[in-house]
Amino acid sequence: MVKPIAKPQTTTRAWFVGVLGTLTLGLAACGDPNGGSSADPASTIEVEETEEPDYKSKDVDPITPDNVNAQVEDPGYGVSFTYQGAVSASNGGTVVTIAVRNDNDVTLPPDAFDEPTLETGNGGGNYSKVDLLQSNPEDGEALGGLDLPLGVGATTNLQYVFDTTPGALWDARLTIGNVVYEGNLSN
Repeated sequence: MVKPIAKPQTTTRAWFVGVLGTLTLGLAACGDPNGGSSADPASTIEVEETEEPDYKSKDVDPITPDNVNAQVEDPGYGVSFTYQGAVSASNGGTVVTIAVRNDNDVTLPPDAFDEPTLETGNGGGNYSKVDLLQSNPEDGEALGGLDLPLGVGATTNLQYVFDTTPGALWDARLTIGNVVYEGNLSN
């Protein structure tokens, strides 16, 4: 019967000694030659803060999409809007939801664009402005526009409460930024 040859232990020992030596040298490099800490509490650290460029909007012509549910780029504000729909508000009125995506290279400030306007029609081309209601988020109502800056590439839903019913939006015109959604917004 042939005896198996024992595996030499020198490879394992060499590996262990190498790792131990590396750790010892690495830890020694972290120490102070005077035996103290390498961090000096009296030293100061200067932090350079790079300023982000300011957000700027441009004047552009209004954009009216063919499809009210399509995502629409607004080059004037550097955002994309998507009409999400309308539902009854818990305390009366209608909550209109619009997704906004920041397509800019800078953060979008909360006051970047004005509140939207909503008008309802009578089917004959005449429109009446609908009042925007004050919302009360504590009651579970819609919050309104942006409450915080919107980061680059970020998307959020904007919700506004209007003094109307969802059914009255069968012939409506909603303007936000430079985008005008027109038609049946009651979906």
